[in-house]
Amino acid sequence: MDDIEIKNKLVDELLALPDPTYWFEILGNIRQKFGKTTGDTVAMLAKRAWLKKICHSYYPLHPVVKFKIQAQNYLLSENQNLLIWSTLIALMENDSSDIRYQKCKKQIEKKYGENAFLNVLSTAEKIKIIKLNKNYNISKSLNIMAEKSITFQGWMKDEYLSNLPKKFQ
Repeated sequence: MDDIEIKNKLVDELLALPDPTYWFEILGNIRQKFGKTTGDTVAMLAKRAWLKKICHSYYPLHPVVKFKIQAQNYLLSENQNLLIWSTLIALMENDSSDIRYQKCKKQIEKKYGENAFLNVLSTAEKIKIIKLNKNYNISKSLNIMAEKSITFQGWMKDEYLSNLPKKFQ
């Protein structure tokens, strides 16, 4: 197997997982086995492939958000990355959530700093409130979007979701 085939196989392994919050251990193993450069390349390729997957699948992304992601060739800005982390943290709800949360926290603090993580956490809390608070009277279809979406950014024009952050601060 050549280098490209190996990287593609590793990317496929990551994409088989539900979302990037499950990737930390596997990426650590990849970096240990193949080196930091290969691990970083695999992480970048997997992230782009994951973004393509959510843009072209059942995820109900707002057309404006989908267009922005596609127009940027699936390469996100720092603020967009942090908003995605906020959304992923807000949607954690299973047995491995605590472990994944700690790994996300460590990764965000390492890459962006403690203040960035505090902003991610604050945004995630806002997303959770909107998602869980029945007083907001979110229609069923919008609630499904909120539960399955990777970013709420595109729905800011909707009056029910006006309390969500329009962009990461």
